[in-house]
Amino acid sequence: MHTFDPSTSFGPDVAARYDDHPRGDEVAAVAFLSACAQRRPALEFAIGTGRIALPLAANVARYDPVTQLLTENHVRLTLSGSTMSPIVCRLITPGEMDLMARIAGLRLVERFASWQRTPFDAHSPAHVSVYGLSSGPS
Repeated sequence: MHTFDPSTSFGPDVAARYDDHPRGDEVAAVAFLSACAQRRPALEFAIGTGRIALPLAANVARYDPVTQLLTENHVRLTLSGSTMSPIVCRLITPGEMDLMARIAGLRLVERFASWQRTPFDAHSPAHVSVYGLSSGPS
């Protein structure tokens, strides 16, 4: 083991295959950590590929369906330090957006499910709505 160098033991080749063999404890780990956090901010050290942190973040982020508010905290880790960017967004449906556009004197021209103009339907997780000036009362 004289040639073993820990700084090179986890290189790009290992990282590329790291998530190919789940350990089987992901669901239990997320449930445990989520219960510990009790909907408070949480920090995971040694995040690696995010096999725990990504599902945990999806579980810790808060969405209130009554107020339609989504509360998140975007954490950015860099060599020069870390930053936390909390954000609260009010999610709206396409129908609500159409109503607000009509109130502002606009009308729906086209709607797609993506920037690539994928057709929008009831199963679309997102939408790109194009509005134009109304030509008269609707």
